[in-house]
Amino acid sequence: MKTPTQIHIILDYRKKFYSSTRYWDASFDLDKLNFYFEPLLSLQLKKKIKKYFIFILMLGIIPIIKITIDRFSQTGGLTFLAFKKGIINYLGMQPFIFSDWLKDNTMFHGGANNFSLFVNGKGVEYYEPYTWNFGSYLTSFYAINGYLSLICLSLLFYVMFRYFIKKTYKYSVISLFFFYGFFLHFMISGIFYFRLGTPGGNLFMVISLILILFFKNTDTKIRIKVVKKNIKKY
Repeated sequence: MKTPTQIHIILDYRKKFYSSTRYWDASFDLDKLNFYFEPLLSLQLKKKIKKYFIFILMLGIIPIIKITIDRFSQTGGLTFLAFKKGIINYLGMQPFIFSDWLKDNTMFHGGANNFSLFVNGKGVEYYEPYTWNFGSYLTSFYAINGYLSLICLSLLFYVMFRYFIKKTYKYSVISLFFFYGFFLHFMISGIFYFRLGTPGGNLFMVISLILILFFKNTDTKIRIKVVKKNIKKY
């Protein structure tokens, strides 16, 4: 069993991680919106949005600095050595954590922890120190059923993403909007773990795939006309 001190450390670490990832999720959502709506905006409106974006970005640097100091410092101050060690530990631990899972783990949850929308089972709680850290989405896949789930799920997502990327010319812009949202969210958050492994994340994947296929043949003639119109203004 974990002691109160251990639980406090875990919760505090997760709180700091989620506070930073919420900012990047918001930035990612803005990029997706820009990808789809940018051709529909007038040149004058684009300039205004750019000014406001730069202003908000400058304000956003302040909380980012504060979060960085809190995460990588034990004394409330941020030294270069502490920052360097923090970055290495934060972004360089995944291969080693993954190795620990392959070497030491003997408990598998059969998908209950990551695919609860599809698997009817009770989740497994892990208490080993290496299970508290990030090992990328590969670790999440391995924890389901060992090497079998690791290989099968990795191949499944690879084949699916590769298929859509090779067939992008057959899909409308709206479909691509949802596809790239799904793909980039999987890859960026997958650096740490399979973040789509929650019930909400499972639902997000299902809805994304449905919308990608539903809007596949959406007529884009209106958007093309607007793009040509804006090009003439430059």
